[in-house]
Amino acid sequence: MSELRCKSHWEHLKALADRIPTPADARTWLLATLARNSGTEFGRRYSFGTIRSIRDYRAAVPVHGYEHLAPYIARMAEGEEDVLFQGRPAAFECTSGSGALNAPAGQGGGAARYIPYSVQSLEDFRGALLPWLADLIAVHDLSGPAYWSISPALRREERTAGGIPVGLADYRYLGEETRDAFSALSAVPFWVGAVEDAAVWRLATLYHLLRAGELAFLCLWSPSFFLRLLAGLEEQAESLLLLLRDGGSLHGHSLEADTGAARRFSAYLQSGDTRVLWPRLALVSAWADASAAPYARLLRQRLPQAHLQPKGLLCTEGVVSVPDVRDRALALRKGGFLEFADRDGSVLLEEELVEGQSYRVIMTTGGGLYRYANGDQVRCLGRAGERMRIVFVGRTELHSDLVGEKLTDVFVTACLSGLPGFAMLLPVTGEHPCYRLLLDARDYGGSRGTRAAEAAAWQVESALRDNPQYAYAVRMGQLGETRPLLAEEPLEQYLRWAEPLARAGQSVIKVPALCANPDFIPW
Repeated sequence: MSELRCKSHWEHLKALADRIPTPADARTWLLATLARNSGTEFGRRYSFGTIRSIRDYRAAVPVHGYEHLAPYIARMAEGEEDVLFQGRPAAFECTSGSGALNAPAGQGGGAARYIPYSVQSLEDFRGALLPWLADLIAVHDLSGPAYWSISPALRREERTAGGIPVGLADYRYLGEETRDAFSALSAVPFWVGAVEDAAVWRLATLYHLLRAGELAFLCLWSPSFFLRLLAGLEEQAESLLLLLRDGGSLHGHSLEADTGAARRFSAYLQSGDTRVLWPRLALVSAWADASAAPYARLLRQRLPQAHLQPKGLLCTEGVVSVPDVRDRALALRKGGFLEFADRDGSVLLEEELVEGQSYRVIMTTGGGLYRYANGDQVRCLGRAGERMRIVFVGRTELHSDLVGEKLTDVFVTACLSGLPGFAMLLPVTGEHPCYRLLLDARDYGGSRGTRAAEAAAWQVESALRDNPQYAYAVRMGQLGETRPLLAEEPLEQYLRWAEPLARAGQSVIKVPALCANPDFIPW
């Protein structure tokens, strides 16, 4: 597609954002949402019709976890109307919550969760995200094709017992009228997202990305996702060169030869420099906080030609923060209602947050989640004008507890900060329980172990002992000290291991700092 046509599609998306009405402030939005849903079963139970203020709402409705809402959601999935919100859900989305990939065997904390979407909650997503996209278009002058992170089809088309679809294409969050522009701008055609075989999906994705020499924008979730794709350039180099030189077919679709792309790819295989492939790549949007931070750094190194903007905190359940034009993640203040619980259990509003303190997120959405504790923890970075800057620091639900030490993902993420490259903490059970620090041998001079790896393990061990329960367990001999475990390509090993498990419903693989699943054995 010509640059002029690409530019026109970007301008179309920007124009759609400019026409969106300004979302209501939090109080107005909340009271309107409660009034709209006062006749639902949940609304009647908690007397929505009598609520006249934020104070009334917080007094009437307790903080809920997923387990409290699950019976309501199950009935909605059966097709029942007017349960959590007026009418039937437009769709459900599946999320793993604290992570099916990370839950210890036999502990049900990682079970898939089904999040309902209403027409209102989809409009709220649109009101938060389209203006963000419009800012990116303007600031970075996007004029070439884009890659929207299209994962392989990890499950067949699914509907609930009540006939409600499970899963939404990315463009659905931004409105049906964006579909044509998203499709036209996409360097990888949408049919690739329907390929169930992961190897075929990766080959098709890379073929189309290699042909997109004018690629301008990568819109990703986890940075490890694209790092894994980049690794596939070498792993599937022979097949890719054949397709680019001779053409072929995949998944019933004809693929044209492209000698220019073949030359660029050959040059890349010699240099390893992605600027040979995508010299005009201007922008990458991806997670860059908490356990995603080291992979964001690696991605910046692999894509030096592009600016990487941290994505903010966009959850399956709703929007918590959106980056501004200066890459500052600002707490959502319009089109939704957020609260924050401190370590003492006090629940605060945004304006009550204290710089440097951490909080658990409590969200109210138009999708029937009322004062919902979603398991995310954020830290306040202070004010940006009238709004608060917040940064995601981890999940409160994910933890490991071998002998009473209760290590959390948030805490372990902080303990691993500062280490170069890949780092993951693994619990080791048995007669002598301990933790192993999984590291990439390439960062530490080889697979036999080095002083640098030992020093990294001691650095982490020292940080772990800031947890008094952990320090006590080591002192009493219940836990051994943390030792390094060097492995070849541990990130790639984890992603390959996680890929089939993700087919149970989690389409985005998140790489944790603390992997509490004993089935992942990287040796």
